[in-house]
Amino acid sequence: MEVLNREQLLTEGVVAKFLRYVQVDSPSGEGEGVPSTPEQWQMARLLEAELRELGLRDVRVDSHGIVTATLPGNVPGAPAIGLLAHYDTYPGTPGRGVKPIVHRQYAGGPIHLPAGPVLSPEDQPALLQCVLLTLLARRRKKGGRSGGVCGASKKKKKRQTQ
Repeated sequence: MEVLNREQLLTEGVVAKFLRYVQVDSPSGEGEGVPSTPEQWQMARLLEAELRELGLRDVRVDSHGIVTATLPGNVPGAPAIGLLAHYDTYPGTPGRGVKPIVHRQYAGGPIHLPAGPVLSPEDQPALLQCVLLTLLARRRKKGGRSGGVCGASKKKKKRQTQ
């Protein structure tokens, strides 16, 4: 995957950036090494390059493929926060051919994916935490696992039970 320049990275938007990243094939291998595949190293190096391009400090990739960087705060004395994510896919479920689907302002019902699987709050209660958020679902081109992840745009209002 091509490293974008600073201007592209700043104007791309969070959802577009996330959609670009989830389409990178970075499978986990069955071996003991971490990262377990060359594709995971490639993804780590892509993230490293783009964080540097954005001007973050202390950007590095350690011997386990963990990417770290510092974005200085703009409020003196404010607490620091950490953002964590993994960039591999489950062994046997490669990321090649992923076609992300954006569900803007997800309302909490079942999501019928084109390949047939249904993501349902009944089976996956965590989906209800995504109500009023942008939901990013993924599917593989030819079968395989499907899943969803919440994006951040609005907080979920508490549902009242009757």
